[in-house]
Amino acid sequence: MIRPTLVSAALLASVSIAATAQARPMTPEDVAKLESLGTMAFSPDGSRIAFTTSSLPDVTEGEKNGSSKSQLKIATAPNVTREYLPKDISPGDVDFTPDGRMITFTWSKDDEKTAVWGVPVDGGSYMKLAALEDMNVLDYRFSPDGSSVIMLARATEDEQREKQSDAGFNSRVYEEEFKPNRLFVAAPASYTMDGTIDTTPREIELPGFVSAFDLSPDGSTILVESAPTPLVDDSYTSKRVNLIDAATGAVKTVVETPGKIGDAEFSPDGSQLY
Repeated sequence: MIRPTLVSAALLASVSIAATAQARPMTPEDVAKLESLGTMAFSPDGSRIAFTTSSLPDVTEGEKNGSSKSQLKIATAPNVTREYLPKDISPGDVDFTPDGRMITFTWSKDDEKTAVWGVPVDGGSYMKLAALEDMNVLDYRFSPDGSSVIMLARATEDEQREKQSDAGFNSRVYEEEFKPNRLFVAAPASYTMDGTIDTTPREIELPGFVSAFDLSPDGSTILVESAPTPLVDDSYTSKRVNLIDAATGAVKTVVETPGKIGDAEFSPDGSQLY
């Protein structure tokens, strides 16, 4: 359960910071120091908040201009935060493992594809927990017992099209080069026999073009939002919610929703959809 005192304190701290920032006019130097909040997650026991902040290099302090970078931080009390990763790591999609022992995040190391990584809450080196060959992980969920991780991934590149592109053919044929996302289930490195990456993840066949997914609290059902095509019009008017059996991959129910829908998720007890 989330501790109200910590949440309230964090909100009050943010209000205080905002009030301090309004005490004088903003300067160009202030703009160079701006940070934005990225993703955030509460630990299972509610004692910690993991979050990312994103900022550009501070050129006023002599840093070389470049792209935005994110940093993982943990809040344990009002105005008490700690950075958890080296500066050269730019994490995203932060969460906790179900047992609360690790903070998880997505990251692309060097020229590798984006994978799922973790760092111990009590300190220690970060490690790769799950990855997919030649595919970037877009989103992930751990099963309630932590023994498996479900990953939504971007489809692999077409090797023939890559060769054509390298040769100068950069044209795109309208509505003929759709790349559907793919869903996989793997054992995280901490659960494999030798502690290495699971290289044989199980793929779950998806209905249509999937944009988002969620996992029921008991881990038995995967909620998948899909549309007939990845086109914007279909994402607005034809998106459907599919309930998939996590063990077999079979579609159990399709929620026929008319018109536009927002984000769909399970209720805390898993009995309803919001």
